[in-house]
Amino acid sequence: MKKRLRRKLHKKEFKEIGFDFRICFPPIFDHEKQFEMIDNIYWRIEQHGFNAGGACYEDCCDGFMSVSSWRINADEQKEKLRSALLSLPEITSVKFGENTDAWYGPFSE
Repeated sequence: MKKRLRRKLHKKEFKEIGFDFRICFPPIFDHEKQFEMIDNIYWRIEQHGFNAGGACYEDCCDGFMSVSSWRINADEQKEKLRSALLSLPEITSVKFGENTDAWYGPFSE
């Protein structure tokens, strides 16, 4: 398979890594404070080279996160992101799932 096609199909050296995540914090019922904290969480995720999507509730955020570029070392950045999120005073726990292919799975349902 040619390099151009591998890049389009996200195969071999262009494979993108992704994983499930769960970020927990004490329940926040003030919507303004909750939106501010969630914005701060997603800003940190983007600063470490990840794209994330999911849902946030009163006490946690769940979703799927992927590396924004195939050139980024996912495991190294994962640990840096974990420590950056845990440095926030409002965050109580951060859980990341196993690395998987962000385009082809396997995905948990």
